Amino acid sequence: MYVIRVPESMPIFFALFFLLFQAREFSCCRDTERQSLLKFKRGITEDPAGELSSWVGKDCCSWRGVGCDDSAGHVIHLSLRSIGLEGEISPSLAALEHLTYLDLSSNGFEGPLPVFMHSFHNLRYLNLSNLYLKGPIPHQLGNLSNLRILDLSSNSLLLDDSRWLSRLTSLQQLDLSLISFERGVKWLQALNKLPSLVKLFLSQCTIPDIPLSLPHLNFTSLTTLDLSYTYFNSTLPGWFLNLTSLEFLYLEGNYFAIPFPDAIQNKAFLKEVDLSFNHAIRGDPSVRLEELCQLQVLSLSWMNITGDLNQFEGIFSGCIRKSLRILDLGGNQLNGSLPEWLGEFKNLESLFLYSNSFSGPVPTSLGRLSSLQNLMLSDNQLKGNVPESLGGLSSLVSLVLRTNSLEGVVSEKHFANMTKLRKLDLRSTSLAVKVRSDWVAPFQLETILLSSCKLGPLFPTWLKTQVNYSSLDLSYTGISDAVPHWFWNLSSNFGNLDLSHNDLRGMVPNLLQLNLTLPSSIDLSSNSFEGPVPLFPSNLEILDLSNNSFSGPIPEIIGTTMQSLSYFSLSMNNVEGPVPSSMCRMIKLRAVDLSRNHLSKELPNCWENLTELRVFDMSSNELTGVLPSTVCSIKGLLSLHLDHNNMNGNLPISMKNLTELITLDLGSNEFTGGIPSSIGHELPNLKVLSLRSNRFHGHIPPQLSNLSSLQILDLSHNSFLGTIPPTFGNFSSIRISPKRLGKIVNVGSYKETILLVTKNRESFYGELLSIMTTLDLSDNNLSGQIPEQITSLLGLWNLNLSGNHLTGEITHKFSQLIELESLDLSRNQLSGSIPPALSNLTFLSHFNVSCNNLTGRIPSGNQLNTFTDPSAFMGNPFLCGFPLNNSCDKVVTDGEAYKNKIETHNHDAIWMYISVVLGFVLGFWVVWGVLLFSEASRHSYFRAVDGFFDRVYVSVVLNFRSIKRKVLNRKQGVA
Repeated sequence: MYVIRVPESMPIFFALFFLLFQAREFSCCRDTERQSLLKFKRGITEDPAGELSSWVGKDCCSWRGVGCDDSAGHVIHLSLRSIGLEGEISPSLAALEHLTYLDLSSNGFEGPLPVFMHSFHNLRYLNLSNLYLKGPIPHQLGNLSNLRILDLSSNSLLLDDSRWLSRLTSLQQLDLSLISFERGVKWLQALNKLPSLVKLFLSQCTIPDIPLSLPHLNFTSLTTLDLSYTYFNSTLPGWFLNLTSLEFLYLEGNYFAIPFPDAIQNKAFLKEVDLSFNHAIRGDPSVRLEELCQLQVLSLSWMNITGDLNQFEGIFSGCIRKSLRILDLGGNQLNGSLPEWLGEFKNLESLFLYSNSFSGPVPTSLGRLSSLQNLMLSDNQLKGNVPESLGGLSSLVSLVLRTNSLEGVVSEKHFANMTKLRKLDLRSTSLAVKVRSDWVAPFQLETILLSSCKLGPLFPTWLKTQVNYSSLDLSYTGISDAVPHWFWNLSSNFGNLDLSHNDLRGMVPNLLQLNLTLPSSIDLSSNSFEGPVPLFPSNLEILDLSNNSFSGPIPEIIGTTMQSLSYFSLSMNNVEGPVPSSMCRMIKLRAVDLSRNHLSKELPNCWENLTELRVFDMSSNELTGVLPSTVCSIKGLLSLHLDHNNMNGNLPISMKNLTELITLDLGSNEFTGGIPSSIGHELPNLKVLSLRSNRFHGHIPPQLSNLSSLQILDLSHNSFLGTIPPTFGNFSSIRISPKRLGKIVNVGSYKETILLVTKNRESFYGELLSIMTTLDLSDNNLSGQIPEQITSLLGLWNLNLSGNHLTGEITHKFSQLIELESLDLSRNQLSGSIPPALSNLTFLSHFNVSCNNLTGRIPSGNQLNTFTDPSAFMGNPFLCGFPLNNSCDKVVTDGEAYKNKIETHNHDAIWMYISVVLGFVLGFWVVWGVLLFSEASRHSYFRAVDGFFDRVYVSVVLNFRSIKRKVLNRKQGVA
């Protein structure tokens, strides 16, 4: 009999196997919880990445985002963050009563915050941020007494009762950013009852007010406080000074009056502080920050801090010079020279001193900041040369010195050790970048911004080694050279190219083959490029080729190959031929400017699908035909320029669809007909209306006065007749003086210009359009008196009524137009005297009343004394005084004699007209009365008339035959 001995280790092996088997059994989730998760899945309507496709089978603990308790098999962890789910947060999740961690953030769930969330009594982590939840936050959440972290941020939720917060006694981190607080909610008092609270985030909350004091501060363990962009408008609350455990403090974007540096003293644990976009109050100058030995980030930008930075040396002394990594003092009112002690911040990585009033040179000590990665000194008044010591900044990634008065040469030495440099911004300085033609830069730049620097006259060859840049700005750099062929081998990372305002020459090749990964913009304007219009990659968004010498037709395929363009300018070139119909396929276009070329023929009528178009400028070409109806179907159009062409026809009624239109310029064409009165009702945003130099006729519609935004109305050089509508005194925008200088239409880099006649000169106006006010009705057939209502246009700059048939006197109320700079009433039939009150128009610099019937002495005084050109008053025979040479005494005598003569002439003329009328009536009845009442006389009269006509007829026939006979005899004699 054999006895099998069992090794002593065997029972232990079986025991371990049994335990592992049991653990395996329990790791499979409970069936009720699995069914709960499946019901949740059925409520999901969108799962773009298929993240829930793994939710099959019985072992739900292995499903994506699900975690279980190994000992009991309960689901305790559910994390479905940022996977694009949409649908319903099913109440079935309430069955997961052992859940300790729930994260559904950054998905597409919407609706009210589910009330069943309060049933998770074991929950320690709840994150429902960045969803589409709305409505009040249910107070039942206060039942989650074990909760450690709660994040409801970035929703449209309302905190209308904060008492439930005070019941979350275990809470350590709370994030309610972007949540609205109802007025009167005692949120701070509720939070003050949470002694375990360590991190509090209330960024961008809508909080009506903040208590300035608390009877007793309980959350003294707070290490992180974020109240950024809550727009509190008060002094800094007193309880804030007692938060001595703070490590991270973010108060930027408020209206706090913050005493600096007092606000952050006695907070030895601070590591990051951002007080930017508040209002600094000068605190105690003796306060030092030397005890802040852990402070790494200090942002004090845009706080209206004033004074000389050298006075802050004591504040920034001590160990802070070793700990600080980021110092941001940008956007303040600091002045004086930059102190040399800035070079003592041994571990500084970023120094931002932009947008101040610093003057003097760039300190050489900055070259000792061996850890410096970002240096931004832009938008100051720094002068002198850039120190060569900056070339030792081997860690520098970004160098921004733009918009200063720096001058001198920047050479290879300035970049000697900058091997990590990625951004170089020297724009708007007078620096001259002079390097050897064979210099190989030690860096690979991604951003090169050198606008207004001195690079020319030769094209910089060192750019040949820069193959990774995404943005290059060489505008206004004085380059006068042909662009080398290698330059056009742009990398796929290319995004923005600006070579404008130089004298670059040569042809631009077609760049369709470029495979650009980023939406891009190219600005080659104001150069001397020539040749055919080039084509560019399909994802190009902005293209400006204006003010060059490109010639030939616009490629017919431009609309099919460049459909991503949103801005396209080809103005001021030599382009000819028709406008390609394929441009109607550029459905992303917001502005198209083909002005000042030689384009001809009719515009295509296919623009109805360009719903994004805001600017349509085809002015100063040779276009013919009528205004396309599809242009008038672009309801979002803001600016329409077709002036200086050969277009004709009536204005279409469909123009009333352009309800957003701000500028309408159809001047210098052959348009006919009248102005549709609907313009006054349907185009409420119109600011500029120019129909000058056309063939419009009829009466000017008084409805135009309903254009409450109108600032410029030019109807000159047409054939309008009738009177000036008195309602023109109702132009709301001209009754006051516009004050804001800027673009009337702000679409990309489009620069709107209008041709106007002011002060007897034709000029194109651009940015000044926004503050100009003009009423020009000159050279029409208008008659009647000048309506006094026009004198209520107190903001009017330019009034031109010349070249009409206006009568009556010049009203003294013109003196109310205190903004008036130009007044032209010449070539009319105005009478009376010039009102002396016009001398009060202190801005008046052009005044013309020539060729009228004005009388009397030319008034003097103030502004009228400046008009010394007699041509402004000529053509008025009985006007006298300076600057005319005739004597007022002689003119008055002659004038009285002329007046008496006129009166006598008028008197005689009246009697003559009466005599003529009486003679006609008497003669009529003497002749026709006899014929009417005497039958014998009638017969004798008509026989005599018949005999007379018979004799005339016979005489004519005989003479005609005699002439005919003589002509025939002459022909026979010749034969």
